[in-house]
Amino acid sequence: KTQAVIDACGILECPVFLHIEFVSLENKYGSTKRMEFMNGLKQILASNSDQNFIMMHVAELDPDTCRTLIDEYENIYFATNFMDLTVICTGEPVSDYSESEWNTLFADYPDRFIFAFERVFHTQWMHYSQDMDFARKYLSKLPSTAVKAIAHDNADKLWKFWPFG
Repeated sequence: KTQAVIDACGILECPVFLHIEFVSLENKYGSTKRMEFMNGLKQILASNSDQNFIMMHVAELDPDTCRTLIDEYENIYFATNFMDLTVICTGEPVSDYSESEWNTLFADYPDRFIFAFERVFHTQWMHYSQDMDFARKYLSKLPSTAVKAIAHDNADKLWKFWPFG
């Protein structure tokens, strides 16, 4: 079934969104299950190298693992979901954005990240202005070319919102 979805996305020329939360997976099922899922992800990326994949919530991975995957696979991208990025990955909010490992990763690989929010329930919708304030503060520490790529160019390119030249 997974390959059918991947193939359909290929026909439609759109990326495949994967929602794998590795921290949650390990917490619930243990490190062996996490490793199985990581190996499965790598197999999918390798066997579908002509298809782009976007990992929701940066897949709850740490910056080093993201960097390794980016270096190994040209077809992996990460949706940031700024509302919970630092809490999910570090356990606490980052107070000094300029010193963040994520900041370095975003600056090193600006073409691999997509600005995103996820507010699923109506009780969360009132927090969008706080989310935007956090995102603006975070992004302001990056080079302007990285901000432009992460904020919209990467999404435009992957979803082909308009022709790129």
